Amino acid sequence: MKQGCLSFKYNLPAKTALNLFLLDRNLLEQASGNLRLIDVEMQITVKTSSRKTFLVKLHPGKAKVHDLMELIDREIDVPSRDQKLYLGSALLSDAPWKGLPPKLICNPQLTVDVKIPEYINITVEDENGDSHTVKIDKEKSLTALTEEIPLCSSLQENEEAIFFFSGKPLCPFKDEGTLKSLGLCSGSKLVLKLNVAFLELFVDVWFSNYEIRIRCSPQETFKDLVKKVEMESGKRNLVKVTFAMDGRVFDPEKDKGPLRGKLLINSAFNVR
Repeated sequence: MKQGCLSFKYNLPAKTALNLFLLDRNLLEQASGNLRLIDVEMQITVKTSSRKTFLVKLHPGKAKVHDLMELIDREIDVPSRDQKLYLGSALLSDAPWKGLPPKLICNPQLTVDVKIPEYINITVEDENGDSHTVKIDKEKSLTALTEEIPLCSSLQENEEAIFFFSGKPLCPFKDEGTLKSLGLCSGSKLVLKLNVAFLELFVDVWFSNYEIRIRCSPQETFKDLVKKVEMESGKRNLVKVTFAMDGRVFDPEKDKGPLRGKLLINSAFNVR
């Protein structure tokens, strides 16, 4: 049988000798010839891509990869979501909720490598006149940048964010490159505008078994939609009209607000 790395768990009640037992058969197959107690804190050496080296302590029998990444965050102020943590060539950060791998626990040289991003500070001014300075990895996208802006967290389905950089529009849904490739660097200033997409509604009118395509703006209401139905269908002074979509019924007398926020682009309705 191969020599193995035996990981043991112990407790120390009064006047009781140390109790050791085998934790995991997989550890036995990781041949390194080391004996390690999993309830004893161990020190792990962390080497960063910026050439900084430091030690963190944790319990190998309890800790997850995520716990190790949290300790690294406290030391170098890099969120775990931005870290790429390696044990040799194996990328540990892809499975943060797994336990520490046996190859790390049993290794006589407890060392991991973490690749950290190069951050840039970008100032974004929104339509309310508020400015936000965002610290972000230069290799991330405009879409990732929008996730850091409070105003963008409540966008309607027919709204999209557009950034202006030195007068040039940058659209997260079209400009898919990295912030660096788009010419942004630390100190760059962006102006954020919210663009409302035009709503195009396809309304099925059953008066004479034909379909009418009606185009509406987001600011119009269902009453405006009724007027357009009257004009397009030639049916004047419709007394009672409701609109149905996916089992939901809209009544122009009750649903008086603008269409914006209620409808999807290219919505299809039945007129009753």
